[in-house]
Parts: sequence; structure tokens; C-alpha cells
Amino acid sequence: MDILKQITREDSNAAAVVPASVQVDIDCPYTCSFCGQKAVIMYRLEDRRMMCNNCYDHQVTDREQIKAMVQQTLRFMDRAYDICLRQDLLIRFKSVLELRHQTGTGDDQRLLGTYREGGNQLWLETAGPKVSMKGALIHEFTRCWQYDNLPLSALRQKLPTDKGDRRLHQLLEGHAFFVEVQTLLLMQERYYATHLDRILMQRTDAEAESYRRVKAYFCQMQTAGHCVNAMTVIKYLAEDLIAGRETIS
Repeated sequence: MDILKQITREDSNAAAVVPASVQVDIDCPYTCSFCGQKAVIMYRLEDRRMMCNNCYDHQVTDREQIKAMVQQTLRFMDRAYDICLRQDLLIRFKSVLELRHQTGTGDDQRLLGTYREGGNQLWLETAGPKVSMKGALIHEFTRCWQYDNLPLSALRQKLPTDKGDRRLHQLLEGHAFFVEVQTLLLMQERYYATHLDRILMQRTDAEAESYRRVKAYFCQMQTAGHCVNAMTVIKYLAEDLIAGRETIS
């Protein structure tokens, strides 16, 4: 199925490159919410995120550009990790407010996206800087692959019964972040990947903790001489959790 024909913009606000009330702050340096760069001149979006001039100038809004990016990202991940990602995803672009409502995300500093398993849909924020959109695609394509390839029912049973679903979600999110960072490094997007890794190494929430857990496990497997990559390492971790060789609180 041609994934390029399935990219739709449903939200009435989807045509806007940035929210209407953009302000420019010129008094002191700020950090871009998307790339992490510091700048004197910064655009303040309606949801309080900050966007530097470079990210503002490199937003991807053209339909053909988005189609090409989707195809390129799918092909790159298939080759890099020797996998076969779904080709029948329905990709929809939503307003930031709708995505925050659906994902339960608060004041997130990243481009937003979510994979909706039931309808086989990938929802992405309407517009964003190219590298941020690329990272969001990698992240959500990873979530899709997880649902298709991991023994989630068996894994859920090994997690604490009072919070099994939540801990499973956090573990999968941590892995998706790990794939996002590693894939961006392979794509030579070193600054953005390093910025994201630094944030995740400093954050104290459960998803960041899961990122560090997956990253440490990956390094452990490589040190032991196992042939693993960023995508498939979660299979080995899942097997070890199910077998009781690894635990998660």
C-alpha cells in the first residue's frame, strides 16, 4: 500500500506553519525547545515553546516534502536495523492542542507525535523543524514495530501487577527514545541527537529512566560480544525480563 497517499491533514488549523501569535524575544538568550540551540532572537509559540530562527526557517509543511521524509525514514530504518516496518500506516497531522489532549502530555518541549495501535495510525504535530519531525517519525515508527514484534502480553505479566500497563508503556517509550537517538546519529544529525541524549540522561521521570536502562543494557550486550542493534536490543531485554534474568520495579 502506498503510504504516501495516506498522509492527511484533518485539523482545521493544520495549514498554519506556526501559531498566529508569534513573538520575538531579543533581550536575552533563550534555548530552542526543538534543537536545544541558544539564541538571542527566538520565536515564542502559543503553547510557550521557543523556536530559534534556524528551526523556524527549516519547518516542513509541504506535502511532497513530508512524503519524501516518510519514505526516506522508513527505508533508512529498514536498512539500518534489518527489519521490515509497516507500509500501511495512516499518518495524520493534528494541532498541538489535540495531540496534548490525546497523549496526556503537558508542557512538552518536543515536536509531538503518537502511535495509535487500534486504528494503525500515526499522529504528528502539524508542522515542525525538519530534524524534529524526522526524530518524531523515528520514535513513532519504533512504537509501531514494538507492537508488531514484541511479546507484550508475556512481558506485561512480569511487571508489577498494580502498574503493569504503565511500566510497559514507560519501558517501550524509553526504547523508542533510544532508537531515535541512535538513528539520528546514523543520519549524521549529531547535534540534535546529542541534545536529546543529554536531556534524557538528566531527566528524572520514568521514561527517561527506561531510556537509561535500555542504553545500559545495550552497552552491556555489546561488551559481551552479542550482535545487537538499537532496535532489536529490546527483544533481548524482553526475553531476559520474562525469564527472570532481569527485573524492573
